[in-house]
Amino acid sequence: MVKKLFFLIFIFTVYCKPSIAGDDALYELDADIINYSGNRVELEGNVAFQYDLAKISSHSAFLEQKTSGKEKKTARLGFCDDVTITMKDRGVIHCISGEADLSKNKISLQGEPVHYQKEVAVSCKDMVLRYDESHTITEIVATGHVFIEDPHQYRARGHQAIYNGEGLVTLLPKKNERCFIDTPYGVNIEAEEVIFDTLNHQILLKHTQGSIRLVKGLPTAIEADLAVWDETDGVLTLLGNAIVSHPLMASIKNTGLISFIWNDSDLQYMTVMGDSKITCFNKQGGVDYHLTVNGNIVLDHTLKQLYIEKMENQIQYSDKLGHVFGDTLIVDYKINNKEIEPSKVQLSNNVKLLSIASVSTSIDSFTPQYALADTMQYFPDTKVLHLSGQNGGRVLYYDKINNVQISAPKLLYSKNAKETVKGIGDVRFRFMEQELNEIKKRFKFDG
Repeated sequence: MVKKLFFLIFIFTVYCKPSIAGDDALYELDADIINYSGNRVELEGNVAFQYDLAKISSHSAFLEQKTSGKEKKTARLGFCDDVTITMKDRGVIHCISGEADLSKNKISLQGEPVHYQKEVAVSCKDMVLRYDESHTITEIVATGHVFIEDPHQYRARGHQAIYNGEGLVTLLPKKNERCFIDTPYGVNIEAEEVIFDTLNHQILLKHTQGSIRLVKGLPTAIEADLAVWDETDGVLTLLGNAIVSHPLMASIKNTGLISFIWNDSDLQYMTVMGDSKITCFNKQGGVDYHLTVNGNIVLDHTLKQLYIEKMENQIQYSDKLGHVFGDTLIVDYKINNKEIEPSKVQLSNNVKLLSIASVSTSIDSFTPQYALADTMQYFPDTKVLHLSGQNGGRVLYYDKINNVQISAPKLLYSKNAKETVKGIGDVRFRFMEQELNEIKKRFKFDG
C-alpha cells in the first residue's frame, strides 16, 4: 500500500527542511516502496514528491540528503520513467528522467522528447528550469530539436529556446542555421532569431525570409530585417528593407513597413508605408510597369483594389510608353487562374506624362512629348492611356520636337504598333499663352 511520510524541520527522516533559508515548508512524499541507505533513499512505484514549486511524479526516484550543522537537508532528487511535473503555475511537463538540485534551485530534465504544456506546447531533447527562493520560475532553457506550437496560431522549430521568467521566449538555431515558423494563414518564415512575447501576444522574427499566401495556392516570397506577427489580430508586419515578390505578379521593395491582415485563412488587406519601389510583371515574367511611391499603399483584397496616396513626392508610374506622375493611384485587378492581373490603372490629381522613345531611355534623358491632366486611366489589355480634365479643366499635350500642341477636355494616347494621339471634345491645336507657360513650368524647360 502507499506509504505517506511527512517530514518537518529538525526531524531525521526522508524529508527535511529544503535548502532555502527561513523556509519551513512541508514536503510530502508518496511511494509504494521506500528503501533507506544512509543519506540516500530509493523509491519505487507511484512516486510523488510535492513541494511549493511543483508536484513531481514518476515510477521510480531517489532522494539524497546532506548534513548542514545539526540539520539534514534534501539536496538532490532524481526521478525516471513516466515522469510528470505539475507546476504551481499550471504548466505540465512530461519526460523520461530528470533531477532536481534543491540546493541550486534547478531542475534538469531529459527525454525524447521533454514535453511542456501550458498556453503553448514545447518539446525538446533536454530542459533546465531555474527558480528563485519564492519558488517562482526565473528561467527555462530547452535544448535540442525544439518545437513550440500554438495549434491555432503557429508552429516553430529551432535548436534552443530560452524563457526569461518575464514573458519572453527566445528561439535560437544551431550555428549557421535558421529557425522556422509557419501559421495556418499560409505564412512560412525562417529567421535568425525568434522572440515570443507571451504577454503582448506577439512574435518577433529577426532577419527573416520565407513566403506567404496572397491567393490560395499562390505563395509569395518575403524578406525583411524584422517581422512582427500579432497573434491577437492576425497581422504580419515587415520592417526595414522589406521585399515582397512573386515572379508572375509583382515585387515590392520598401524601407518603411508592410503589413498583411488576414480574415480567417484569407488575406484581406495589405498596407505599405514609406518609400516603395514596385515592379509589376507580365505573364511571361517580363517587366510590365514600375511604380515609385513615397506614401501609403492599401491593397483591399476583398474589393480587388490597390490604393496609393503620396506623402511628399508624387507617385511615378513607368512603362514602355513613358512615365506618368500623380498624387493618388488606384489599380483594379482580377484573379485569373490563381494569378493577379491588373484590369485598370488610374492616376489622379496633378497628373503629368513624359513619353520616351524606348524602355531603356532614362527619365533624365531627352523626352520629346509632354502632357498635363487631372486624371489618367490606363487599360493594360489595350495599352491605351485616357487623359482627362475635371471641372472644366483641359488636357495639354505637347510634342516639342514636332511642335504639336493639343488642348482638349479628353485625350487618348497609344503607342502600340504606331503612336497615336487623339483629342476628344472641344479640341484646339494651339495653346493659349497661360497653357504653354503651365507646360514650361511643370516640366521645367524653355522655348
